[in-house]
Amino acid sequence: MALLPPHVPRFVICFSRLSRLRADLDEHRHGDKSASAAASPLPRHHQSNGERGGDEEVLDADDDDNARFNAVLPPGWERGLTPGERIPYYLNHGDESTQWDHPQYSELVFQLLELNRVRYSAYRLALKLRRVQQRLCLDLLDVETALFAFEEHGLTAERHHLAIQVPEVVLVLSHLYAALRGEEPEAVGAVPLRVDLCLNWLLNVYDGARVGQIRVLSFKLGVLLLCRGPLTEKYLHLFKLVASPRNRRLAPRQLGLLLHDAIQIPKVLGEAASFGGANVEPSVRSCFALGAAEGQGGDPLSSVDARHFLRWLRQEPQALVWLPVLHRLAAAEAARHSVKCKVCKAYPIVGFRYHCLKCFK
Repeated sequence: MALLPPHVPRFVICFSRLSRLRADLDEHRHGDKSASAAASPLPRHHQSNGERGGDEEVLDADDDDNARFNAVLPPGWERGLTPGERIPYYLNHGDESTQWDHPQYSELVFQLLELNRVRYSAYRLALKLRRVQQRLCLDLLDVETALFAFEEHGLTAERHHLAIQVPEVVLVLSHLYAALRGEEPEAVGAVPLRVDLCLNWLLNVYDGARVGQIRVLSFKLGVLLLCRGPLTEKYLHLFKLVASPRNRRLAPRQLGLLLHDAIQIPKVLGEAASFGGANVEPSVRSCFALGAAEGQGGDPLSSVDARHFLRWLRQEPQALVWLPVLHRLAAAEAARHSVKCKVCKAYPIVGFRYHCLKCFK
């Protein structure tokens, strides 16, 4: 659970109380309710969705929409926004504490701890990511839909080196989940909840210090890696994200940026050491060594094309071996085995099927 710095709770609580007192005085003196609402830095719980106009599913980080985020919180919790950057944090009125993590995200992190008993690191990380993917409903979002949304919001390759602020992230995610809810209303449920959980995940991965911004490339990569879709298609989109638009080739520096952002996902789940940690140089060298061995034209170590990039990824390099394992796990969940379980007598076995490694029976 990510906690706020020690000075923040006192500031938040004191500022909230002073602002509410000032708002009450203004309302008492002038009878102007709109002025009291504007003076309060925290959302007002009694605001109803019926007071809002426009598309109810599209959210931003304003105080009005913050009330809708509060509506899906457990009792006793309140969502606040930091001044300026508009980064969400959560107040537990039961024990008067504050934290960066959404209460349901904290529950998810606790549930992931039980998977630490899985022996093999690639499968352990893949199982954790599958839980995260399903909780965020990104297993329902296909890659093409995500890419279309990025283009619609101007998140093109020219902006990859720039930063995207939290309010803009909320806006993009709200459009994604609103469209997704139109296709899978029961699975997605409340759009504000899914937006908050996905934002929480992305900030923990790429902005743990809560500066309030993420690089555009990191944001797009963090969503695409957990989307559904064929693995080869996803590989090609990863290549297009970082390859030079001029010659459609990938340089070592560009591949290093891709792997650096990708390794942040195992890192936030405590699994980075098994996949090379922060040192992505060996994986970069292995990619360009493969290109050199196959005898590319020109300087074999200067860049690689999409074909060689795919050949390298199919060898499952250490830094990204967890991604194909995640896809295999997702595919195995729907597999049907025409055998009966010796323990519970269930038939057929749906999902994973295990057998003895000694007798193979």
